[in-house]
Amino acid sequence: MESYYKLGGTMLRELNILDAQSIAFTGAGGKTTAVYTCVEEFLKEGIPALAVTTTKMRKPNRDFIPWNEETDLDKIVHMILKERKSPKPRLWTLGVDLQNGKISEAPEEVFGYMRKQGIRLCVEADGSAGKWIKVPREYEPAVPSWIDVQIGILNGRAIGRTFLEAAHRPEECAAWFLKDPDEKITAEDLAKLYLHPEGILKGQTKRKRAVLSGMRPGEGITFMRKFPKMKEKMRKSGLPFYIWEYAYAE
Repeated sequence: MESYYKLGGTMLRELNILDAQSIAFTGAGGKTTAVYTCVEEFLKEGIPALAVTTTKMRKPNRDFIPWNEETDLDKIVHMILKERKSPKPRLWTLGVDLQNGKISEAPEEVFGYMRKQGIRLCVEADGSAGKWIKVPREYEPAVPSWIDVQIGILNGRAIGRTFLEAAHRPEECAAWFLKDPDEKITAEDLAKLYLHPEGILKGQTKRKRAVLSGMRPGEGITFMRKFPKMKEKMRKSGLPFYIWEYAYAE
């Protein structure tokens, strides 16, 4: 029996999380792509969904709803409901515009209202400045108690690169592994980040998934054969482990 699953179709169904009301994405190297992938899949299933953040994330170029005290929540709900089963749905994002290319979180009561209206929330709950791996600080990730599923993402293309090249806050990240910033990242390092109590999946959320991004179609099986120690560690942990293959992986 394989110790991992391959994501090649619909993420929500293959991760077995289509029933989740709120999904948090933590780690580095594919969170934003995963957020919008899941929003689109929900909508195509006829389920209203919205992209939000509990920290900061890049402001999308389109379909952004700026939150302020005058924002009409019922209007937002109507906008989202219109996108269900649309052949090309608009993937709405809600947040506070920081006017610097980033957005931050809307108030907690806004998230509660959206959930009561049956809208699924896909939450970017961690920041990594576009890097491929990270070690969370004490106050990270920003995963609220109402999250149903936590998805920890790391990018396999970090392996073989130095912490200076691939890591968010490289000095801190390297020190966590008792390494120097100019040392290379290994597959075992990624496994530790998935499995350590203070790694990217830390928190009280009961349903968790580990996802390795950065794989093009067909690369997953080659990766697992190349790094058998990582494969064995993930197998022994019992944590559901998925390799995400997609054509534009980088």
